[in-house]
Amino acid sequence: MFKPGQTWLDIDGNPIQAHGGGVNFFNGRYYWYGENKTGCSSKQPDGKPWHAGVNCYSSADLYKWTFEGTVLPPVQDDPDHDLYPLKIMDRPHVLHNDRAGKYVMWMKLVDAGWRDQHVGIALADSPTGPFELLKSLHPNGMSAGDANLFKEPSDGKGYYVFDRPHTEIVVADLTADCLDTTGMYSCHFPLPGPPSAREAPSFFKWKHKYYMITSGTTWYHPNEAQWASADLIHGPWTVHGNPCIGTRSATTFDAQFTAVFELADRPGCFIGMADRWNVDDIEASTYVWLPIRIEAASLVIEWLDEWDLAWFDSA
Repeated sequence: MFKPGQTWLDIDGNPIQAHGGGVNFFNGRYYWYGENKTGCSSKQPDGKPWHAGVNCYSSADLYKWTFEGTVLPPVQDDPDHDLYPLKIMDRPHVLHNDRAGKYVMWMKLVDAGWRDQHVGIALADSPTGPFELLKSLHPNGMSAGDANLFKEPSDGKGYYVFDRPHTEIVVADLTADCLDTTGMYSCHFPLPGPPSAREAPSFFKWKHKYYMITSGTTWYHPNEAQWASADLIHGPWTVHGNPCIGTRSATTFDAQFTAVFELADRPGCFIGMADRWNVDDIEASTYVWLPIRIEAASLVIEWLDEWDLAWFDSA
């Protein structure tokens, strides 16, 4: 069973450390990438690290997860390196570039003191890494905050969907190798700043329609989610309101969505992944996974104390 908000252990009995990330299906197996927050703090800078690298877990059934290692480790001995643990690295997402046969990871990078928000890009030959940081950049010359990678199912084209901090959401086309942006982009949901400005976009597609779930800007504190839809990836996008219903729906079940993924063997069955952040003990943060119901003109995410994949058979 999935038990949203409860501590989730891997098959070795250790709490899963994969925050702010996403799940991919590669070569017949699911892979969960996310931030390793072991020994870390949310109160940067306070002498503790912000991150301990990117972890990867794999699973055949989505319930039981095997720790595959820290596939992008921090760089401990170079304070100027983008992956120095006292600097901010979070929101790692991965796609497979079919043309190059490489696994590509994009992540948010921020200099100490939040002076500059940009993006890091890493490459690997295998879904379990090791990933090597190739470069960092400002996509289309912009500051970039929380983000998601999206791969168009029909043609494999990549997109980077990110929040331009406290300003708007940007949908940016990626180059054919998925290592840069092309300069083609569109901007959406312009708002004057926190708490209404949108961040942390979760992005997916079903039946020729694009969907996006975003969060308000209240740091690690939960707020009301918002969903939007579009017939074209660059819009126009229509905002519909809060997709969440049930217990604590006004605070997104005391969590923040980070990604949505589709079941490999059940087209149209989607799971929303969220983090229930514990700001005072960030490594103790838990996960809220819930099924998404797509109806004629609505997207609904309902609180469930526990559930399993059989939910999709009766939905």
